[in-house]
Amino acid sequence: MRTYIMSRALMDKPWQEAMARSLAVSSARLRDLLDSQGMPASNGTLLFRYVRHAQASKIAEALARQGILIRLFPHHPAVRFGLPGDEAQWQRLRLALGSALVQNLKTSF
Repeated sequence: MRTYIMSRALMDKPWQEAMARSLAVSSARLRDLLDSQGMPASNGTLLFRYVRHAQASKIAEALARQGILIRLFPHHPAVRFGLPGDEAQWQRLRLALGSALVQNLKTSF
C-alpha cells in the first residue's frame, strides 16, 4: 500500500506543487510565531525551525510540561520546532510559548 501511495505522489505534480506552497506558508508562519514570541533567530527547512539558545533544555522542559514536545539538542544547545499539524496545535504552541515560565527562560541567558 505504501509503495502505491508513494508512486502516486511522485507522479502527481500538481499535488507536489500545492504541498510545496503549503509547506512554505506553514514554515514562514512558524518562523514568524517564534520571532513574535521572542525566540532568537531560527533556521531550518520547510518542515522545522532550529533555534540555538542557552536555555534550550529548560525551554524544552517547560514546553513538555504543557504538552508541547520539541526536539532538544543538549550539546549545542538548541531546540527544533516541527510544524504543528492543525490550527488547534498552532494555538497550543502560541499559548505555550507565551506562558510566563517560557517567557522568562527565553529572556534569561
